[in-house]
Amino acid sequence: MSTNHAEPCDFNRVGRRVPFGTWVWRAEEIGWPEEVLRFLVPNGVNEIYLVYAPGKRSAEEYRTFVRTCRAAGVRVALIGADARWVLPEGRQEGERFFAFYEDHQRVSAPEERFYGLHLDIEPHQLPAWETDNATVVAAYRSFLLRARQVADRTGTALELDIPCWFDRYPCADADGRPMDLTEFCIRHADTTLFMSYRDTARGAVEFARTGLALAERLGRRISLAFETGRIYEEINITFDHIGTVRLCEELHALRRIVETEWRVPEAGYAVHHYNSWSILPPHGNPLDDDFPYDNPNYAALAESKKG
Repeated sequence: MSTNHAEPCDFNRVGRRVPFGTWVWRAEEIGWPEEVLRFLVPNGVNEIYLVYAPGKRSAEEYRTFVRTCRAAGVRVALIGADARWVLPEGRQEGERFFAFYEDHQRVSAPEERFYGLHLDIEPHQLPAWETDNATVVAAYRSFLLRARQVADRTGTALELDIPCWFDRYPCADADGRPMDLTEFCIRHADTTLFMSYRDTARGAVEFARTGLALAERLGRRISLAFETGRIYEEINITFDHIGTVRLCEELHALRRIVETEWRVPEAGYAVHHYNSWSILPPHGNPLDDDFPYDNPNYAALAESKKG
């Protein structure tokens, strides 16, 4: 249950409604859609990326969740999120995921169907990414083409979550034409979501600049996302210790920047993820012993907390 007492962000309150989504990672949330919606709808969310949890929730519970969300004006996609599926040893489990998706779409009523496949497949999590990168990139490419077939066969969308730096890795299109991995993803997805995790709108746009430029040139849809989980890296990527007040401000600023400085056909936005966002205090979580006080990039944040 949410313990966030800040005013809702209501991201879609002004102007035309744009895609605004979040990830729901815990299988137990599938059992109480009303509670999830009670937090998300006032914040302007109109897309949910829902965890694939085989054996933990019934097909009927998935249908009920999607139907309840649809009635509240929120559409739902199914998350696929196991990087091992791109490898030969994980292919069978990946095919089970696709079969679950296709079965759900076939037997469900229109208001109970997913609007798309939302793949949070991150091949850079695999050990072989460092030792045999070309092979992993090729396997990932093949998996995405397989997902494209499933999306086309079911008449639904294919969405990909990717880091902002996939352009470092060479790839080839289905016809053998060389390109980098970012371009391959943008060309084959209906929406490419960049994990543009920075703690300011301007920082997120700069981080995702390559993807924005490609989307503009190719005329493709993209989405940009913020992070709220307790994750510390060399540069701050999360609002965990900053809070929902600033998160809301930066979301609105992010939209203004994209809409005034870029010409992409459609831009969406997202917050990762419901389970951390819904309990995030207005001014952030306390700085515990694991906070990187010795990192200069975090020094100003620590000082502001003292005040």
